[in-house]
This record gives sequence, structure tokens and C-alpha cells, in this order.
Amino acid sequence: MNSSASAAPFPALTPPGQRRLPPLGQRLFLALSLACTALPGCQSVPEPAIQDGEEIILEKHSFSHEDTKLLFDSYQIQPGDKLDLLFNIKTRNKEGRFYLSLGDTVEVRFPFMPDWNTVQKIRPDGTISLPEVGSVNVSDITVEELSDILKERYSRILVDPQLVVLVPEFLSQLRELKTDLHTASRGLSRLVTVRPDGYVTFPMAGNVLVAGKSIEEVTIYLNAEYKKVSPSLYADVFLEESRGSTIHLLGEVAKPGAYPISSPISLAEAIALGGGYSHEAMLDSVVVIRREKKKVYATRVNLAAALSLTSGEMFFVSPNDLILVPRSRISTVAQLMDDVGRIGLFKGWSLGGS
Repeated sequence: MNSSASAAPFPALTPPGQRRLPPLGQRLFLALSLACTALPGCQSVPEPAIQDGEEIILEKHSFSHEDTKLLFDSYQIQPGDKLDLLFNIKTRNKEGRFYLSLGDTVEVRFPFMPDWNTVQKIRPDGTISLPEVGSVNVSDITVEELSDILKERYSRILVDPQLVVLVPEFLSQLRELKTDLHTASRGLSRLVTVRPDGYVTFPMAGNVLVAGKSIEEVTIYLNAEYKKVSPSLYADVFLEESRGSTIHLLGEVAKPGAYPISSPISLAEAIALGGGYSHEAMLDSVVVIRREKKKVYATRVNLAAALSLTSGEMFFVSPNDLILVPRSRISTVAQLMDDVGRIGLFKGWSLGGS
């Protein structure tokens, strides 16, 4: 498709007998249409039926989703969520090798030049300043390595420099953190809230972008940062409270609209939030539309089978899912397009992902 074609606006006129879709409906209708034309043989043979559990990519370019596991197997953190950070601090444990870190105190002694003796705390940039040689990076190295570095630096101005490196105080940041946590009401844990910009300020790790990431991803990243401070510091991250989760119900439900959810719920529970389904609802053909970054997927769920306990699996919805309970069974992409087009979507859900 050339650039002029892709930039062309939707036609201003609607053929007789057809209701013009709102811009949002047009966008999804176009995406559905392009997804249909990308299916093998879609232009020359009847459309293939949508199978139970089959996922169809609804986007302007055709992609095949190669991951066979569930698309939505991990919760993504959102602005407004509250995270519980539980620290595990082992200041008395013997570590394999001791590495200097921020907040440690370093003492350098010169036996034959006592005027150069100095005691300094490692600065936030990981350096200390020494007589005659200036700034030296000492973070994340052992005492032995620092001693070798200093002897090499001082050999430029001294013959056979003699010096001793000591660490009179270490893990001071951890001790201060441990003291602060013990005096706090939550003990060794901190409760933090994800800001509207998606960031959280963690102790000793600073501002970290967590929105759109899973709890596991944040935990791995955070502990990699804490390991730089000390192998004695570890933290577990838990989702204390979810604030930003909303699902959207359309079609044959008592009260269509947007509903907040505070924890993972099943598809049946989601429909119950909307007052339940009508007597005209086709439960064997419920459609869930979901955004995954720049892609939009749709899958048909046989809720009737799941409710009857004869077959089917429990399907869990994710934040911002759009759930369509149709009046007639949806078996082709064209029918899905028609149902979405008739309802014209609704305010609060858009095709564009983040």
C-alpha cells in the first residue's frame, strides 16, 4: 500500500440504507477488514469458520501469533496500582567476596606519608577523592582490587608506593534502611503507589518505570539493582491493590458499559458485573477483544460449555478487555465485523494500544 493510499480519509458519504460508523467504529471495521483479506484464500473462497479458542489478529498488518500459551498469563502493572515491597536484609551473613558499594567508608593509609592518610565515604557517583591523584572510581570492586589500582596510580609520582586500604564501615545504607523500616508501621516492607506517569520511586533504586510490566519483571529488575548495592539485599514485590483495571461489556447484557475490576476475574464473573446476559444471548459465541501493545486480538469463547461443566476452559479477562455477547452465533470474521459495526463500539475503548 502506498503512502497516499494509507493517508486517504474515510469517504464522507455513506451508501443508501447503511448507517455511517463513528470514527472509532470505522477504524476497527477497517482493521477487521484488512485482517480478513490477509487470511489465506479469503478473497477467493468462503471465509473459514472461527473455531472455539481461535485467536484472530485484528490489525492493519497481518501477523501470526506464534506463542501457543495464553496471551494474558501475567498481570501488567498500571498507574494507580499499589505495590508492596518486602525487604530481606542479611547484614550478618558472610558474603563470598566483599565489593565496595555506595555508602561504604574507605580509609587509605600511607605508612611513610601520614599527611596523605584519608577516610572518605563513597559518593553517590561511586568515587572518592585522594591526595595527588584526584577522583578514583571505587564502586563494585574488592578492597584488593582498589589497593592495586591505587598503587598503580601513585607509582606515577612515587617510587614503590606503600599504602593500605581499609573499610571501617560497610553496608551503612542497608543498616540505615533496616533502621528506617523497623521504625515504620509496616516493618520490613514499603507500600508504594504507581504514579500517573507509570513510575515508582523505590528505596536505593530511584525512579523505575513499572507500568506495562509484570510483577516478576519488576522483581527481577529491582533485585539486579539491589545486588549492585550488596548481595545481602533482596526484595519481593507484591500487588497490594489494583486501581487501574477496567473491562468493557457490549451486546446482550443487562447493563452494557465499563466496569472496574480489582482482581483477576473469569468471563462469567465479568458478564455478571453487567447484570447478567439476556435470554437472546448466544453464550457459545462470546467474543473477547484485547489489545496487546500495537496488536489487537479477538478470540471466541464457548461460555455455555464452560458454565455447563461439560467442556471448555475457564477464561479469565484482562484489564481493558472488550467483551461482546452476541445475539446470534458468530462463525466468520464477516459476522464479527458486522456485530462490531452495528453496535459502533462505544466510548472508553479505542483501537490504539500503548
